[in-house]
Amino acid sequence: MVDKLTYEDLEQRVKELEKDAIGRKRPEEALRFERDNLRNIFESIEDGIYIVNQQYDIQYVNHVLVKNFGYYEGRKCYEYFHDRDEVCPWCKNQDVWAGKTVRWEWYSFKNERTYDLIDTPMTLPDGSIGKLEIFRDITEHKKLETQLQQAQKMEAIGALAGGIAHDFNNALYSIIGYTDLTMNDVPEGSLAQSNLKEVLIAANRAKDMVKQILTFSRQTETEKKPVKVQAVVKEAIELLKTSIPTTIEIRQNIDKDCKLVMADPTQIHQVVMNLATNAYHAMREKGGVLAIDVAEEEISMDDSASYTDFHSGTYIKLTVSDTGHGMDKAVMEKIFDPYFTTKPVGQGTGMGLSTIHGIVKSHGGNIKVYSEPGKRTVFCVYFPLIETKPVEPAIVYTGPVQKGSERILLVDDEEQIVSMVKQTLERLGYQVATRTSSPDALEAFRAGSDKFDLVITDMTMPNMTGVELAPKLLEIRPDIPIILCTGFSELTDANKAKALGIREFVMKPVVKDQIARIIRKVLDELKLDT
Repeated sequence: MVDKLTYEDLEQRVKELEKDAIGRKRPEEALRFERDNLRNIFESIEDGIYIVNQQYDIQYVNHVLVKNFGYYEGRKCYEYFHDRDEVCPWCKNQDVWAGKTVRWEWYSFKNERTYDLIDTPMTLPDGSIGKLEIFRDITEHKKLETQLQQAQKMEAIGALAGGIAHDFNNALYSIIGYTDLTMNDVPEGSLAQSNLKEVLIAANRAKDMVKQILTFSRQTETEKKPVKVQAVVKEAIELLKTSIPTTIEIRQNIDKDCKLVMADPTQIHQVVMNLATNAYHAMREKGGVLAIDVAEEEISMDDSASYTDFHSGTYIKLTVSDTGHGMDKAVMEKIFDPYFTTKPVGQGTGMGLSTIHGIVKSHGGNIKVYSEPGKRTVFCVYFPLIETKPVEPAIVYTGPVQKGSERILLVDDEEQIVSMVKQTLERLGYQVATRTSSPDALEAFRAGSDKFDLVITDMTMPNMTGVELAPKLLEIRPDIPIILCTGFSELTDANKAKALGIREFVMKPVVKDQIARIIRKVLDELKLDT
């Protein structure tokens, strides 16, 4: 016989049943909470995340990947990311299915971004092994890394250029000097004189190439002054119109009210002509449009952060674009390398853009390049603005070179150069005493400083450099004029030399007429001072 249940018994039973129901409900709520929390975490992460099973069916994609690659439901991973109809090596990744975590780098052609990927195995709800992949966008990082590598490469090549420049310029100095001397000793109009002229032409071409190398490596000092870039660009365009065929249309959009930049106008002209000439070469077969624009542009902190050695501020932006064959990524990575060229043999040295790079950097500016193969190329060159008035061009006297009879102490550690310069100066009428050692020169000057009217000294010499010798000479005789010559030196420039009391700073190789003018300038200015 079953005992009758009292009201209290029923009430207790109901409570037990309610307790059991709550107990079953709590794990469901916990699971729902964990699922929602995990989804919220995935959606709040800035990196892309997706989950896929071993049949390559996408199980989940967070909003970052939806934004970059679109809607995913019902699609395979190779369809979604790679636009393929069958499984590809990137999706296959057997190491992950074997339980290993894999890290790799991937460039997406769908959105032209580069990703750092981490693939790791995970257990799916049905107990099978799936793959969790995290996409970290490193596109900007890769750009900065490439720019840094390029800057380091240019710096290394620049250091090498500076290292060889001194010796190379000394060799050219001897070639040019001795050739010039010999030309005066052979009959006018003779075959020998004609051949010697060709030697001079080749030597001067080599001299210009050394200057280009040093310019691209930013190791030459140029005279900068406040300049209106738009005026220089207009002059270059007028010159271009006479040399570019009518199959190429020149379009210009130049803001005449642009402010000034501190620049060497000759080098700005060189930048315009080089970029325009390259644009012409890209279009000469089919014709096209060469566009040259000049305008002011404000560079923000965000813009400047994407480029090395580039600061925020207002710049003059020079844009040179063409509708030619364009460049692919591999070519663009090398365009500023010295001696790299896509032109046929004999049509270019490959020094143009590397020189332009050096010029722009030496002016505190920067270059952006954009190109689409088969469509166009755009060069954007930036020069920082200054607030000042333009400098009136100096009047240069171009009359005949004067000779002289003053007494000169010539100091250089290379006997070949000493002999050549001594002959050159003596033919100009000067009395020349020579020394091939800076300590010997100092002793000779100390023994009779009144015997000399001028000292010409080399910069790079053993035991005592030219900048070390000059102050010692000036201690003995403060009014002695000194000319410092160098093939290349990182230790000094024209401004530093003049601060030491040196009257003139001359870069080798220097031709006869040039050194003659400099000597007369120094000696005649001294006479005016006294």
